[in-house]
Amino acid sequence: MLIIFAAAKGKVRQAQLFYPVKVAITNMQKILFTFLLILSSITAQAQKDFKTATEYFNKGEYALADSFYLLHIRAFPTDMNAKFNRGIAKLYQGDTCTFCKIVQNLYFTYSDAGAKKLHYAICAQADTVYYMEDLSITTLKKARYSEVTETRKCADYKVITVRDKKGSGAIININHNLTKANEPNVIALYKLYPDGHKLFHVTPQPPAFPGGEDAQWTFLNKNNKHREDAIKELKISNSLVEVTYTIDKNGNVTDIKLVNITSDVDKFDKAQMDRLREYVTLIFSEMPRHSPAVFRGERVDYFTGESLTFK
Repeated sequence: MLIIFAAAKGKVRQAQLFYPVKVAITNMQKILFTFLLILSSITAQAQKDFKTATEYFNKGEYALADSFYLLHIRAFPTDMNAKFNRGIAKLYQGDTCTFCKIVQNLYFTYSDAGAKKLHYAICAQADTVYYMEDLSITTLKKARYSEVTETRKCADYKVITVRDKKGSGAIININHNLTKANEPNVIALYKLYPDGHKLFHVTPQPPAFPGGEDAQWTFLNKNNKHREDAIKELKISNSLVEVTYTIDKNGNVTDIKLVNITSDVDKFDKAQMDRLREYVTLIFSEMPRHSPAVFRGERVDYFTGESLTFK
């Protein structure tokens, strides 16, 4: 795992490319062969882009390196090493905010150890307070709870993580696609804004849709009038839309945002996208009132997300 001074010497990471291992001979052989030719062409170009980016990086031409790493990432969006290298190029260009977003994504999404080191060395400062079971402040040895406050560059909020020695851990969604694996003993995580507002991403008691998760999936994806109208009007055939929203302390759904799309929708023009956002907002705004999230006996605002299918 590289750190910043190693990257400065040109020892950037190698590309991570994934190839099909074996293709069975079937009556679809010609189609598969054509597909493999196209894939091979894309892979070859991506390899070329990565090599070019690395050459520019080693010459100290970081803006050009950044551009070619980005081309490679568009072809291979799961290549962590290309993302890491692009983050370093951004840092050398003086774009600390983009660098921090990249290493934070690598740290939280892929548990990348090198990105974690850079995150805490450059992008965040952490302070920890320890508590007894009655929430009085104590030492690490006597504590049941710990509360870590991260102050992050280029962010207008602090991230608070609460751990319980007797807790079982949680899946943490920082953003719609920014996920940590099971995090030991985490019972709460929230963003603390300058005005004192807290937006939770993890609580011991998360919000609940009336009737449970199956009922929520049915509401969003089956027999929903706005969803059916969107499919007909926009001629959507097979797409997945990712949406984030907040369930406030009263159980209402607010701050609805369409954050990611796949399949034919990604080719929509601006007018079509605006119309799709209108439909998505209608669908989620008509969700029934939830049981709100609770932390330490108080109702809290809770950030979450959901996928919506159109087919």
